[in-house]
Amino acid sequence: EPDEMRGGLVKAIAFDINRTSQTLNDEWQEYRTQLENPGPGQTYQSSQESAQAFYKSLSEGLQFTDEMRLGRPLGTFDRPRPRRAAARRAGRSLRNVELSMDALGTLAVILSASAPEIEADLSSQKAETLERVRELDDPVFAGVADPISRIRVEAIQSMVREMRAAVALDLAPTLGVTAGFNSLDGD
Repeated sequence: EPDEMRGGLVKAIAFDINRTSQTLNDEWQEYRTQLENPGPGQTYQSSQESAQAFYKSLSEGLQFTDEMRLGRPLGTFDRPRPRRAAARRAGRSLRNVELSMDALGTLAVILSASAPEIEADLSSQKAETLERVRELDDPVFAGVADPISRIRVEAIQSMVREMRAAVALDLAPTLGVTAGFNSLDGD
């Protein structure tokens, strides 16, 4: 029966999601230990290399949110592409932007803890961006074709870009790191 098949499929998918989540968690614990304990003969030779890895994750995450999560559905003014929004069918496009900016903003604030002015600036940017995201009532960016709705999404994208700039221009020198190779550059 179709209902029985559907139930079996849902169970199989749920099992796979659980298994994948557990595997990711287990692997993160091992990787976390490597990041927290740099030294000779280790994956990360110094705390500088660990900071570089965190910085790269932050930088790439902000770029992905800017270009893919927001940029793809925005398309161009003449040719918006709302159907290209990530997780559109699940209705999670905006929610994923919110979760991403919350996590990335937290990472930025943690990384800037040794520089109070930068930390305050990034904390403020995080809060303002999340407030703007939470005010938007367009869970799948369907309104990007409407000029008024589009402006609201573009404003969020602009805030993400401002955080990217602050991370690159202020945080990176404080950490003593550079962007380096970026897998999103298509190289």
